[in-house]
Order: sequence, then structure tokens, then C-alpha cells
Amino acid sequence: MRIRVRPYETRDAEQVVDVYRDAYDVLRASGGGQHPDRVVEAIQGMSNESLLDRVLEGYALFVAEEVDTDRLIGIGAVSNRRVDRWLRSARSKSHYVRAAAQGGQKGVGVGSLLRAETLAYAKDLGCRKVWGYAQPESRRWHEKFGARLYPRHNTVNPEHSLRVHYYEIVLRESLWNSVRIEPCIFRITKFLRSLGLERSPS
Repeated sequence: MRIRVRPYETRDAEQVVDVYRDAYDVLRASGGGQHPDRVVEAIQGMSNESLLDRVLEGYALFVAEEVDTDRLIGIGAVSNRRVDRWLRSARSKSHYVRAAAQGGQKGVGVGSLLRAETLAYAKDLGCRKVWGYAQPESRRWHEKFGARLYPRHNTVNPEHSLRVHYYEIVLRESLWNSVRIEPCIFRITKFLRSLGLERSPS
């Protein structure tokens, strides 16, 4: 099976949402995941437009598609806001692969291809590191790509009440890498959103 990873195009919108919904079905606690079913139901009850906004706003999105069918089987995003370029530090999120394509079932690690693409994109932006919050299920997957965990900056995601693990992947050595202001910016952004002053989803 040949897989192609490329930047998101507007024609991909419906399939991107489909991948997102498929991924959250896998996360159901009743299906072996760790997300409460009520949280999954809330996500699934959102409109396609709202789900797409969660993935796209403030982020560069990449999709993985089957070359022979043009069917999208995975997505991965990395932030590209002005503040990220100024800090040279981008946030990674929304790395999801359809259940039927996980674990190398398509003959290739789809998630790994997407992660390689998002890291390369961040490096091309001039970023010195990529950071993010790993869900309980994905912590070890992030570590495969050199992610270092910093438990002091872990937080509880209010959306699903699960503790998420803060991590960083170094792209370029820099003295600034030891200064971790990203968790502070994350909390400030959350606060601004609560006041309706920041629309970008976290």
C-alpha cells in the first residue's frame, strides 16, 4: 500500500473530520481507551465545521492518503502562528490515524510518516523545538521521536479530566531550549479563550 503525506487542501475537509471522528471512537473508555464516553459523545455531537476549526485554526495540517484511492487515513498538525515563529517553538497536535491503519496495518507506520512531516515543517519555519501535551494513550509514541517529558509541566485537560503529559522534541540545539515558557503561554491562551478574546482552539 502506497501512502502519500501532503499539506491539507480545502477539498479534504470532509475526510479530515471523518478521520477525527474515527480517532475519538477509538479513545472511548468502553472500547479500551481512557477518554470518558461522555467526552467522546460531546465531541461526536459537534458540527463538522466546529471539528474542522479545532484542527485547523492556527495550525498547518498535513494529511496521509492512500495513493491508489485518495482516501485519507491520517492527519497531523503543527502550529504556525506569529508567536511560534517569534519564539521559534511550535506546538504539535491532532496526530490521528484511522483505527484500520494503526500499528503498521497498511504496511507502513502512518503516524510516523505524519510526525516526520510536521517536524520537518517546523524545522523549515526555523523552530528550535516542538512541544505538546501527550494523551495518556500516546505518551510512548511521542517518546519514539525523541520527545522528552517534563512532568513538572503536566496538566489536567478540563475537557476530559485526564492528566496530559508535557513534552518537547528538540530540532536545533539552543540555550533557549532550557527556558520553558510554552506551558505559560498555553495557560494564558486558555484564559484568553475563556474571556472570548482568543478563538484558536488548544
